[in-house]
Amino acid sequence: VVTQKMIFKEVSEVNEVETIQLDARNDSCLSIHNNPDDLYQKNVDAVREILDGMAVPFRKGSRTRGEHNCDNQGEIITTERILLQVTRSDIERYLRALKHDLKATVVRIVESCAWRGIMFPVDMRSCRIEMRSGQFFQQGYDKDKNPIFYFRNELLGPWRSSIHATILSILHRLETYLLEVEHGRPSVKITVIAFMGNPFENENGQIEVKKTGNHRTVGEHEQLANELGADPQIDMHEQYHPHSNVLLMGVLNEVIQHHFPERVAKILVVPSKDWTKARRRSLINSPLAQSNVNILSSGDDLKKYVDKNELVTFAGGNAKVASDAFHCISACDLGTLTV
Repeated sequence: VVTQKMIFKEVSEVNEVETIQLDARNDSCLSIHNNPDDLYQKNVDAVREILDGMAVPFRKGSRTRGEHNCDNQGEIITTERILLQVTRSDIERYLRALKHDLKATVVRIVESCAWRGIMFPVDMRSCRIEMRSGQFFQQGYDKDKNPIFYFRNELLGPWRSSIHATILSILHRLETYLLEVEHGRPSVKITVIAFMGNPFENENGQIEVKKTGNHRTVGEHEQLANELGADPQIDMHEQYHPHSNVLLMGVLNEVIQHHFPERVAKILVVPSKDWTKARRRSLINSPLAQSNVNILSSGDDLKKYVDKNELVTFAGGNAKVASDAFHCISACDLGTLTV
């Protein structure tokens, strides 16, 4: 685990001469008013110059250690230069998030690269259950062409209460998607639609599903699972249970704000009927939420932001939840394991 102490030790390797130069660049950049684009490029160049030669810890697979599959993958810890991990577009995102403070940007980039080097790829053995739950997945686009990620607070069956595993599954899906689109859309922003209740809460504008008797045919079971966006392997007679808590949401807010700056376009929250004012306040008061969160009065309000054909069925749309939402995709499946 990379601690803050380790990260700041790495940052401190920037010598005093570079720090003095960085102070001078901060002053000179602040004096430029006539050409904002020129300011942007100067700041990016300044950050790249400071980061040049700096490296952070990095995990990679090594088949020389005798593993034969992803469940038995040997790994080694090495180092990798930061400039091999971040693009100019990445640096621009960090600069915007940190108000063009060059010192803060350099520190944050080093911190995030060290965090990514140790965090990814995620060991899927620890979060297979969460990956197959369909709690967090990407499907469709909103009216601004931002990819949509769905987050569901309530799912069929009890939660095993593993905050660690749930966070790993969410970060894995998010990071994997961003890596897949980085060449075509390096500055992509996402829209998160968060359902705090379950699909049976019709008063919140979600879909109307008739609860049938105890005896369903296989076809009826699959149809109901499709409408609810539920894993067909789970018995539809299971009760809905919360699969998150305040602590988990707090950690996610902090991690996404810190390591995924300028990635969230908006968060659309569909509250449940028993979602308390205190929980609303805790979400709204989080740093990430200050300018990003819209708490909707009902699920019907989603159609202001997303076309019905793009919305999934449990959100009141026409699109069936893709089977990928329940797949456990590992680094080996993606071909990212270094041989």
